[in-house]
Amino acid sequence: GLCSSAADDPMPRESKGSAKATVREIRERLEEVFGMLDKDGSGEITFLEATKFLEKSKRNLRASDAVRRKTQQKQIENEVRKIFAMVDIDHTKKISADEFIAVYTNVFCAY
Repeated sequence: GLCSSAADDPMPRESKGSAKATVREIRERLEEVFGMLDKDGSGEITFLEATKFLEKSKRNLRASDAVRRKTQQKQIENEVRKIFAMVDIDHTKKISADEFIAVYTNVFCAY
């Protein structure tokens, strides 16, 4: 996987010559990403917050015609639905920090 198993490894990865991140490093980065997604600071990511984030991250959303924009919007909403299906473990229609970090830590450490 991309993670080393020692979450509390005292040696920085640069000094060991390894490209693997520790679980702690991945969790810290995921907390930062969660904070960027959780625009209202509620501690949960809503469908709207996730959709707006993906819209901003997709530069090509500035399509020239309304039909193409609508198609792109539907694609983004479908992507967000897939994300929620995978990450919203308790089916509250909101993603908590714990859900987000648990799922994506497993995703990143699996590869």
